[in-house]
Amino acid sequence: MRGRIAIEGALTDEKLKAKVGDGLAKHCQETLDERIPYLRIGMSTMILSGVWVQHADVDNGWWQAPPQIGSHWYVGSGWQDRSRRLFDAAGDVVAATGKP
Repeated sequence: MRGRIAIEGALTDEKLKAKVGDGLAKHCQETLDERIPYLRIGMSTMILSGVWVQHADVDNGWWQAPPQIGSHWYVGSGWQDRSRRLFDAAGDVVAATGKP
């Protein structure tokens, strides 16, 4: 989470974003955006029929029907690589801005 916070802080502060530069800012935004669909699927029940079908595609379904299937899917979804890219990008931001 700290990596995401460092990136978002730099992307939302105009002075820090200027230090980051357009290329790195674009890369960081793409890195953040890449993670969202995987997180949504991981929080899904992935149930596509029956009484709980609506919970497969709504954001609040996870608290009504625990996302056991989605979380099991997430384990094999390559989360480690996405996390590595996030922390690499956060390291680049810290190097560019001097601010963790």
